[in-house]
Amino acid sequence: MVKVRFDRQTIVKGSPAIPIEIDGQSTLLSYRRGSGSKTLVFGSELPEGIQRGALIDFGDLGSEVILLPGKSTLADKGGNPIELIGADFKKNLIINGSKAALLGSHFEFLKTMSASELNALMEQDRAYYDSGVKINQQLPATPDNILPYLRDYQLPDYPKATHSVDLYRIAYRSKIPGQERFTTNYGLAAIPQTDASSIPVIAMEHQTVFDRASAASQAFSYPENSGEAMSLYSTRTKVAHYAGQGFAVIIGDQYGLGNNPEYYAYLAKKSNQQSSLDNYKSASELLSALNKRISNLYVAGWSIGGVTAVGLAERLEQQGIELSGVAIAGAPLDLAMNVNAGIWNPRNGSDGNTPEAPWIYNVLVQSAFSLDWYSDRGNIAEDILGKYYEAGRKIYTSDYKSILPTSDGSGVLVDGYFLPNIAKEILPARYSTNPKAFAESDYVKLLNESSVGKLPLSADLLMVYGEQDEVVSNPVTQSLYNWQRINYGKQNIELITAKAANHRAALFTLMDRSIPWFTASINHTAS
Repeated sequence: MVKVRFDRQTIVKGSPAIPIEIDGQSTLLSYRRGSGSKTLVFGSELPEGIQRGALIDFGDLGSEVILLPGKSTLADKGGNPIELIGADFKKNLIINGSKAALLGSHFEFLKTMSASELNALMEQDRAYYDSGVKINQQLPATPDNILPYLRDYQLPDYPKATHSVDLYRIAYRSKIPGQERFTTNYGLAAIPQTDASSIPVIAMEHQTVFDRASAASQAFSYPENSGEAMSLYSTRTKVAHYAGQGFAVIIGDQYGLGNNPEYYAYLAKKSNQQSSLDNYKSASELLSALNKRISNLYVAGWSIGGVTAVGLAERLEQQGIELSGVAIAGAPLDLAMNVNAGIWNPRNGSDGNTPEAPWIYNVLVQSAFSLDWYSDRGNIAEDILGKYYEAGRKIYTSDYKSILPTSDGSGVLVDGYFLPNIAKEILPARYSTNPKAFAESDYVKLLNESSVGKLPLSADLLMVYGEQDEVVSNPVTQSLYNWQRINYGKQNIELITAKAANHRAALFTLMDRSIPWFTASINHTAS
């Protein structure tokens, strides 16, 4: 018999079953009793020839699921269905013809990518940057129209991939901090093909996204060269670069992305720490099932992913898990400082350097709703967005049919609701005319609570920023670097400012510099 305990009373219809192996023989534990309670009981007769006390496990890669054949369902007392495991975006995972609910962890093999395919991905990303990212969008996309302050940036020559890579989607249960309930969340694992029994692992945190479809777990679910695949270039390139060089790469979705049913946990520190930690633990189970152990553990991230990476590093060190290093690029570690700079002191480009990124207003909108939902303060979004609440809500929840620029370029129309593209203009007058009142708002207090890097960090830290980063200004860049050195005397910290590099180029520089940086620590550990 196996007892399965849920976090709520569960109603069973049909004949759910749990696939297991008993001494290597595949069988099913069928539902026996428990409907209407929190504990369901599953059981089976022992296969012929198997004695009591035989080894029982969850079969291939330790998959822990309940299969729901035919019209079988699991629901709570209110009739709400228990979450089913997702596969490709908006599709259910099908195992032996049945849908499945998650007990612990599940690992879905996606495909193997050859070294040549990984190299092609990296070349596509380089071409994407060269052909558009550094071009003046008001002029034709030609080399003559490169923005002046980006002309001197040289794309690194990446080393060619040396390994083929197996890709898995991870599904795991995660308890949302402060809400006392569980959700099914997802991640991506890229495991290089190697005979070695130990392997270095990079827990890579993903950057800001503004639609559910762009989750890391979906990075290899779309047809090559499709719009969806192109929106995930940075995730795909990181996998190609690091896994192709022999590092296992694990990337967790933040709540609210991909097939996770929650709202987007954008900048919500505790929630991001929890989902990343749970993804790491589930990925560790996958490695163990593949007979691999972790030789060195690194945490890395670009943009908001760098913020999440440092937050995860803080959590891992609190739990006594040893880190070999933390590497970040273009990360606004002090969130309140970065948002305040974009509102009260935005760069306009008049000095010949980069102006502020035109989409910064979206950070205000997304974070206002996210911090509202994942905190206990309440009414944060309404307080900060005022009359633009409905336009913001539609963007945050993806509940819109169209977003169109206004004819005068002053903002966007979200199903007809106007939203300015200058963050300060979104704020109600009580804040837009009074920086002190804004600084004392619950929104800014939550931004401060969600910032990272102010705790002493033991691990080696590599920080890469672009000299012309349109998202994070150089003074913001320096703030946490100086904080660690001045407050804690941290010496194992390195800051690289890449000449003429914008936000995306900071990622390229991190990819170029971090491989030898990681390898040096591996060699040090080995010696």
